[in-house]
Amino acid sequence: MSKTTVTSDSSISDRYELQPNNQITNEMEPKTVPDISAEQTVKKRDKNVKQKDEKPIDKKKLKRLQKLERERKRFVKLIHDESKRLMQIIIPITVTMFLVILSIQFFPVFSTGKLSRTFGEKLNWEKEGSSSGSKLGTALIAAAIFVVLMAIITFVMALIIIYNFMVCVKVFFIFAFVIYFGLFSAGYVYIALDEYNVPMDWITVGVFIWNYTAVGIVIFFIAGPKLLKQTYLILLSANVALILILVLPEWTTWLLLGLMSIWDLYAVLHKTGPLNKMLSALEDKKQMPPILYSTVIFLQTDVEEDDDSGVQLGLGDFVFYSLLVGRSYASSDLLTAIICYISITVGLAITLSILVTINTPLPALPISIALGVIFYFSSKYFIIPFNDELQERLIFI
Repeated sequence: MSKTTVTSDSSISDRYELQPNNQITNEMEPKTVPDISAEQTVKKRDKNVKQKDEKPIDKKKLKRLQKLERERKRFVKLIHDESKRLMQIIIPITVTMFLVILSIQFFPVFSTGKLSRTFGEKLNWEKEGSSSGSKLGTALIAAAIFVVLMAIITFVMALIIIYNFMVCVKVFFIFAFVIYFGLFSAGYVYIALDEYNVPMDWITVGVFIWNYTAVGIVIFFIAGPKLLKQTYLILLSANVALILILVLPEWTTWLLLGLMSIWDLYAVLHKTGPLNKMLSALEDKKQMPPILYSTVIFLQTDVEEDDDSGVQLGLGDFVFYSLLVGRSYASSDLLTAIICYISITVGLAITLSILVTINTPLPALPISIALGVIFYFSSKYFIIPFNDELQERLIFI
């Protein structure tokens, strides 16, 4: 049997001293850190913000930032406005090129080069059996003669405008418009009638050409609707480009475009250039003559009528752009002409972006013509043959 040991209450009390009830309760409760009240947090935050606001502001830095912001807004607004005007220029250029391509398509006389060869043989520019070097030399001489004639006419026009002989300017332009609207239009009508064997008497043709020329003179030198004036300019540009395609040999055309671009750089940018002098003389009037024998593009911002403000493009730009696209279509195919058209529009956009940035007159031909010529030869001798080779092997990219 086991023995049970009994411990007395006195021994327990000796070993463990009894504590008061309230002291035991306090020791059992968890100790907590007192929270900061919401009011104290808000006051502390406001105090920190107030201390930051009391720091001195750099006034020079603030003015510089404000100036940069104003310049940025002005530049963005200018780009937005000029992009709209760019479309107003690209649309008539596109219509002019389309008319040139359409005429070459329906009238093969523009693409055969028969008249240009006859014209070259009469002037001893091209002979049967002549070498490529000989043709290149004669083409360079012909293009140089054309550019020299352009330069002489432009210098004469600049002198007339500088010395304020505006009556002579008006007479000269009337005479030029009579030649353009009369003779060139008569030549185009003759080609169209002869191509499709349409019988027409000379009296009817003469009356039509007379009315067409008279209306053109009236709307340009007296008064007329703006849309009709733009239509006449498009028809005139397309007609002049077609005449040049018809008369000039192929290599003469390419060299002429290159020399005209070089001439534009001097005529517009150099301080002694005739177009530079002409623009300086016309600065108060803010208006260019209705036709130019070279090309210039400038930003017109202070004019009497809002419809004429913005980018002004010379008539020569339309002619030489259409000449490049028309010659590429006549010498190659439609794809090459489309590539040249895209190159011209890209070059024109680059020129206009530079114009908006520096706000000074710029020649409109060099960038567009350079891109057009480069892409013409690259597409004719590289892209088109490569594409044809892929099609023959049924390879699609």
